[in-house]
Amino acid sequence: MSKEEQKTNTRAPETAERDVLASACEESREVLDHQLSVQEDMDDKALWSVRSAVIVLGLLLSAGSLGNLPQFLTLPWYIHGVVGLGVVSLLFSVLFGIGTYTMTRTYPGIGHQRRIESHQGEYDRHEWYSRLLYDYQLWITGQEAWNEQNGFYLFVTHSLLLSGTAAIVLAGVISLYTMYSSASRIALVVGSSVPVLAVVLLLRRR
Repeated sequence: MSKEEQKTNTRAPETAERDVLASACEESREVLDHQLSVQEDMDDKALWSVRSAVIVLGLLLSAGSLGNLPQFLTLPWYIHGVVGLGVVSLLFSVLFGIGTYTMTRTYPGIGHQRRIESHQGEYDRHEWYSRLLYDYQLWITGQEAWNEQNGFYLFVTHSLLLSGTAAIVLAGVISLYTMYSSASRIALVVGSSVPVLAVVLLLRRR
C-alpha cells in the first residue's frame, strides 16, 4: 500500500467522525431552538394571565365603587369569604405569572468567550465540534429544567386565575340571587357566567 493510500485511509475515519459530530450538533441546535420556542410561548401565556387577572380585579373594583357597600356588608359571611378567596387567588395568579416571566433563564447558544476562542483559532474542526456538542448537552439539560419549572408555575398561574374568577362570579351569583326576583336571577346568572366562559375560551385558544 502506498503512502498516499495510507493517508487517505487515515483521513477517512477522521472525516466520518467529524461528520457525525457535525450532524449531532445540528440536531442539538434544533432541539435547543424548540425548547426556546416553548419557553417563549410560556412567557407569552404568563403575561396574558397577568393581564387577565388584572382586568378581572379592575372590573371587581369598578363594580365595588359603583355598588352599595352597606348593602354588600349585610350579605352572609360566606359570600364575603368567597369574594376574599377569589381576590387572593387572582393576586397570587398575578404574582406567579410575573415570576414565571421574570425568573426565566434561557440558554441561547454559544457565549462570548467561546466565540473569541473560535475566532482566534484555538480549535481544529474536530475539537470544535466535540466541544460544541458537549456545550449543547449542557444547554439542553439546563433549558429542559427551566421549561419544566416554568411549566409548573404556569399551570399554577392558570389554576389560580380560573379559580379566582369562578369564586368571584359564584359570590356575585349568590349575592344577586338573594337580592333579586326570579326573573332577574336568570338574566344575572347568565350575565355573570360570561367572564368565566371568556377566560376558559381564551385559555383554550392560548
